[in-house]
Amino acid sequence: MVERVGWLDEAARDWRVQATAGYVGCVSAGLDRHLGGDADRVAVVLGLSGRARARLMGWSPAIPTDVVNGFGTGGAGSRFESEPSVEPFLACADAFMALLREGVCLRAREVAEGRAAQEIEAFYGGAPAPLPDGVVPADDGELAAGDAAQW
Repeated sequence: MVERVGWLDEAARDWRVQATAGYVGCVSAGLDRHLGGDADRVAVVLGLSGRARARLMGWSPAIPTDVVNGFGTGGAGSRFESEPSVEPFLACADAFMALLREGVCLRAREVAEGRAAQEIEAFYGGAPAPLPDGVVPADDGELAAGDAAQW
């Protein structure tokens, strides 16, 4: 038996409200709040998302109305009158999982860059790293222009 974790229970409650309240417009999965860049939490949610995607594939090409109406989505009294295609749900699942994977890669890169910066700072004893021969330091105007540049 897998031990249940508090953060996942909290996230599940929040996500259930988001899915069943009948909101029209934007809703937030609160990924920063629930996952916070924690690779282990992201891995759990990716695993659960993969299982949900596999379930969708099992219903392909369409989710039976009794099943989809059992989810309680769309708010009180909302019902599907026909079987919805799994395609838009699969597209959403794929995009969500790609977002999580990209977030993991980005977070790993940020952590690695942070460690590298700490190692450089420690190596130079807190002083700035020396510039290569012939390179002059940027002045305040050049630094401001660099900060304002859009990539």
